[in-house]
Amino acid sequence: MIRLRPGGDAVVAPREHMADGAAAGERIVAAFRAEDDSAVHPDVWERHPDGEEVLYVRSGAVRVHLHSGDGADSENSSTVVAGEAFLVPRGRWHRLSVVEPADLVTITPPVGTGHTPVSGPSPTRR
Repeated sequence: MIRLRPGGDAVVAPREHMADGAAAGERIVAAFRAEDDSAVHPDVWERHPDGEEVLYVRSGAVRVHLHSGDGADSENSSTVVAGEAFLVPRGRWHRLSVVEPADLVTITPPVGTGHTPVSGPSPTRR
């Protein structure tokens, strides 16, 4: 992955250290293969209050699940296929599932990223 820092610096770092010491305005660019759901944590809602997340599918297909965020237990989803991009709105709870093995590129604002289990209480927009 590549960390794009405010001011224009770029740093290559291993994926497991994606958010270590992240600064406001920083973006993480990552490319990875998702053979199945285990690569995209479908059992966890995620949100990024510091900005939108860009998902680009190079090959295959994924489903992006967006939570309504209103305290209700509802979601909508969109399938994103090879050559398409999806913009996850700032602060919106989301998760992915693999429709067919996919190569993905993500651009993520790591500061303040939150996670909550899908099986837990309904996530709300804060």
